[in-house]
Amino acid sequence: GNTERVPYTNLMLGAAHDHESTGAALWGSKYMHFFFLFEPQEPYTMVARSEFFCFPAQEDATKCELIQFISSLTIDEDDKDLSVVVGYGINDCEAALRRMPLQAVLDFVWAGANRQESLELEAKMAVRPAQGVV
Repeated sequence: GNTERVPYTNLMLGAAHDHESTGAALWGSKYMHFFFLFEPQEPYTMVARSEFFCFPAQEDATKCELIQFISSLTIDEDDKDLSVVVGYGINDCEAALRRMPLQAVLDFVWAGANRQESLELEAKMAVRPAQGVV
């Protein structure tokens, strides 16, 4: 993926994923994404991170696909309301785009930071489809 400067701030927005190394797929499954904000100069300090989430499965919005990963992120400044467009892969077979309001993404990131969640992935973390953001 890539990162984007958040308009009217001195912060960058990025997205990343992690996954369990066990599961039905060869390289693992139960993919989890998070958004993060960081400073654009060395040492590139992360200042906030959202909770983990997945995009709702196309077949069943109450579940996550076996494999999904964010491959691109851009902030659409031509959109009068400013939106984030995320491209992601589904089960290594399909691609999809999600457009969401930038403010909703930032609120989601800051909410995660305010809960002071650990940056370490916990083995028993439950992944659920994100609501309200995606």
